[in-house]
Amino acid sequence: MPTPLAARRVHFDSTQNLVHPISPTPPELVPYVTVADVLAHLYAALRTPASKREWAALDARAQERVGASFFRRCGAGEERRKGVKRVDWLGGRTRFGGVAWTGGSCWELVPGGV
Repeated sequence: MPTPLAARRVHFDSTQNLVHPISPTPPELVPYVTVADVLAHLYAALRTPASKREWAALDARAQERVGASFFRRCGAGEERRKGVKRVDWLGGRTRFGGVAWTGGSCWELVPGGV
């Protein structure tokens, strides 16, 4: 049985091997984490620029897929100067499909749709 989300780390993962822990923490006056807390942390984590280490961990084919996702997302606009972000690992699967308990203290993002 899963323990409360406040005691867990939420991970997002895609087929391109990006796993990044986020740890939503409850406000000091309440002992729980809300859905809004989780969504805000996921949004911030996915909008973070990818590190050189994360990029290097991809094989050439995955780099090509993530790069294509980046160019679709940015086009020739100002956003392109900010570089590849973690959201680009998701490709077109950017709808929230929920989180799934993977055991222990981990939950995994379930991206949905195209």
